[in-house]
Amino acid sequence: MEKLKQIIREYEEIPFEGLKRGYDLELYHLNNALTIVGPRRAGKTTYLREIIHTLKLDHFLFLNFEDERILAIGELDPFIEAFYDLYRKKPHIFLDEIQNAKNWHLKVRRLIDQNYKVFITGSNANLLSVEIATHLAGRTFTKKIMPFTFREFMQFKKLPISRTSFYGKERFAIKEAFREFLIYGSFPEVVQTKLKRELLRQYFEFVFYRDIVARYKIRHEASIRLLIQKLTENLGKSYQVNKLRNKISQVVRVGKQSLFDYLKFLEESFFVVHIRNFQKSFLQRETERKTYFIDNGFITILSLDMESSKLLENLIFLELFKRGKEIYYFRMKNECDFIVKKDEQISDVIQVCWELNETNRDREVNGLNEALNFLHLKKGLIVTYEQEENLKHDGKTIEVKPAWKWLLEI
Repeated sequence: MEKLKQIIREYEEIPFEGLKRGYDLELYHLNNALTIVGPRRAGKTTYLREIIHTLKLDHFLFLNFEDERILAIGELDPFIEAFYDLYRKKPHIFLDEIQNAKNWHLKVRRLIDQNYKVFITGSNANLLSVEIATHLAGRTFTKKIMPFTFREFMQFKKLPISRTSFYGKERFAIKEAFREFLIYGSFPEVVQTKLKRELLRQYFEFVFYRDIVARYKIRHEASIRLLIQKLTENLGKSYQVNKLRNKISQVVRVGKQSLFDYLKFLEESFFVVHIRNFQKSFLQRETERKTYFIDNGFITILSLDMESSKLLENLIFLELFKRGKEIYYFRMKNECDFIVKKDEQISDVIQVCWELNETNRDREVNGLNEALNFLHLKKGLIVTYEQEENLKHDGKTIEVKPAWKWLLEI
């Protein structure tokens, strides 16, 4: 028991350091566990520390299931007994990377039934969602923690973000920060270091081998690596899964069902997100999609020839996704990048392009206009790298706005 007490005290002594992401105290008053999900290294553990700090807890039971000492024990009860022996009271329980613990859902359910306050994190969407739906339905509230939004990125770097900064000399610092955000993404540790590419490669290899290859017992590593490369090359373009399989099969053999499985595994591991065509049939929505990466930094290290326009489109998608929006693309005769829903209503129709010029203006405006006509809307948005203007087209208002400004206004 003395060893367990030592582990408890070690985790109590780790301070909260980082950007506050906003813990709503209303969540504390729910008779549920709080489940925090999201990509590795996005700040889930820091968010647990923020909760501890917000609740002003001097003593608590924090168990990280990537700590080999805790995994070797594998049970919660010995730690709860050790905590009670230390402090003679019931602990608040924080379980980090819970997917590594066997039968974790049964353990958590029992703790909830015993009226413990339980907070858990995990890095696999399916593993958590299936167990939650099956065993913890109605007993937990789920919160998603992602890499920083641009506003959080600016706050983390202690840079100005007021509306007056858009027009003063501060705008140059904002634009410089935006360029970094665009290329290297916003994992907290990547933002802090100068070794951005090196750290991003380590993140990728860890997620690839541990969360994808090992967890899903993938025997043909080359096929899923090639799939990731094709998704990088195809970024921003809609594709049919069968046609993608035909391309990959020219290099390595992969079955149709295997490819569907691989695409699902990549999404469950918080590595990519797939979106569907807004107006197609169910079958077409399931077999045709666009795929975006969970952080721009991954695109940068995976791209042989990085295209700024692809990074910008992925970035705008991520900002919408991080804000909990329901996102589709639209393609009929023309294409519009994003149809955005909030509370079951269309909130935004957005086209993304690096620069509006004589070559692409008609294509971009017509794609946006076609989606607006289909949806019977009168206003759309084109997000660019730095252009700003208002257009009138076919009786509709089209706002053209630089990405850095739009990201700080929404």
